[in-house]
Amino acid sequence: MKVKSSSSQKKKYVISFSGFKGKEAATKEAELSEIATKLTMHVCPPNSFNSSVTHLITPTGKPGKTQKDIAARLAGLWIVSPDWLLSCHSASRIIPEFKYGTKQQNCIFENRTLALSPEFLTGIPAPQQDNCKVFIGLAKGQIIKDYETADYILIKDSSEEKKISRPHSLFNCPAIYGSFNKLARYLFLCFL
Repeated sequence: MKVKSSSSQKKKYVISFSGFKGKEAATKEAELSEIATKLTMHVCPPNSFNSSVTHLITPTGKPGKTQKDIAARLAGLWIVSPDWLLSCHSASRIIPEFKYGTKQQNCIFENRTLALSPEFLTGIPAPQQDNCKVFIGLAKGQIIKDYETADYILIKDSSEEKKISRPHSLFNCPAIYGSFNKLARYLFLCFL
């Protein structure tokens, strides 16, 4: 199959998969990867997600609860169903995504700074701390150490409030403390 050139194909497309389960998951992802490659898209390796991803392919085209889903929503990426790739393949070109999925219109931390208190970070395992930093970066935020200039400050519990002079910018996270997936969902819901 030759792919027709169009102005939309000047854009680099990088896809990742999320939410495919069961015995057929690997086969389905392999078939879709082959189609994407024929369309000159790049495919992220399995279990991988990075800042180059432009589209997340999920079984339903709707966001789920995985870290990839949350990251895609935070970054304002298209989350589309496999039908989008199949339709692109049938048309021999990249077609608009809007019929096949959803896209968060704004990056929730764009032009915002966040400080993470040391007490907050102590209960989150190192790999999940890295994920937290990546997610904030994907959402166009910046992590800083200065509480006085940060737009938002994440704290472990109310005992930390006394140490910080700007209580209006605090996000007290005791119920989700130690679970990065819960934290990411919480942040996403708070800022939308």
